[in-house]
Amino acid sequence: MRKIEETLLPGVGVRHDLQTREDRRVGVIAHHAGRKELLIYEREDPDACAEVVALDEDEGHAVAEMLGGAGVTASLEALAQEIEGLAIDWVRVGAEGQDAERRLAEVEASGERAATVVAVQRGNRLHGAPGAEFTLRAGDVAVVVGTREGVATLASRLRSTG
Repeated sequence: MRKIEETLLPGVGVRHDLQTREDRRVGVIAHHAGRKELLIYEREDPDACAEVVALDEDEGHAVAEMLGGAGVTASLEALAQEIEGLAIDWVRVGAEGQDAERRLAEVEASGERAATVVAVQRGNRLHGAPGAEFTLRAGDVAVVVGTREGVATLASRLRSTG
């Protein structure tokens, strides 16, 4: 089996690269928000991209399934990480989510304080450590930290129910 090189991209996600038997380099960037980018590098310069194909979350899963990558699919889906009882998840705020269009102070007051929003990505802008007056909007990606149960509860409140 070929070696897959993994590179953490802080604030973005993870890039996986592979050198093929035909000496071509291909990669995938798995963004925290769920979208993927398929990278095809230049033959002459393996550090330069010849082509980048943007994929939404469903398209990324479909390509992984077409390639038979159950292990890759599982690792791309595992955006929730658990470290000694601390869980981290990147949650897209849904338009029908219970906490969409609410200030963080209201979101955290209505919960059991087993999880908190530590950052919010809105479009291309990352709001690190947003204050209590920060309002979540549909489409935001909230970085939620807490216990596994707390993160799951807050994530379900943030996501769309429909």
